[in-house]
Amino acid sequence: MDVKLTDSDMMTMSSTQWVIGEPMTDTKLGGMCMPGGFHFYRDNLLATMMNPSHGEFSPVRAFECEPMGEIADAESKSKAQSMTLLREIALPDVGLSQRIVFSALVAWRSLKIRGLTIPAWESWADRIVRGSPFTPTAGAVADDDIAAAYAYAAEAVYVYATSADARSTDAAYAAACAAGAVEEAACATGGDAAIAAHRLNLIGLAHEAMK
Repeated sequence: MDVKLTDSDMMTMSSTQWVIGEPMTDTKLGGMCMPGGFHFYRDNLLATMMNPSHGEFSPVRAFECEPMGEIADAESKSKAQSMTLLREIALPDVGLSQRIVFSALVAWRSLKIRGLTIPAWESWADRIVRGSPFTPTAGAVADDDIAAAYAYAAEAVYVYATSADARSTDAAYAAACAAGAVEEAACATGGDAAIAAHRLNLIGLAHEAMK
């Protein structure tokens, strides 16, 4: 199911007002984080996981949508030149522990794709995924910029679990950082074939985190 998120008044970025059944069309489809087109998700659970680091809608409303025209897909979200909202839907109930596991899974899978090994981080992530109490991992285990991104992701997950101001360090943001680090690594190496061939399946990881 394709899903579009809005705020409580059915508005999105740039004061775009949505109405169920009324098509919206942009003049062009821009880059994933650039003007042009309308964002949506290919899965309602992924939409729930990523909202805190994307639209940051609170409260959030969700709608089944029909993307049309030129369409682009990335690991964490998609974009279409035209879109129509079909009906309002309920988002799944995702708890704190499930968001934390999702973030750890994304960062862990990203490390494997990049061919990086950080034993201290992996040991920490394994305990988190298995439901052990949260303890911080040391960022000092990272010895290069890419590895540091994952160490940061781990720290962000821990901070989210213990912070009173959870939204500022949401686990979904840590997951987005991990996914972005892989994309940056691919660009830095001229589009490394091994990285390009192993896109992160964030929808699969989101569902795995709910088990």
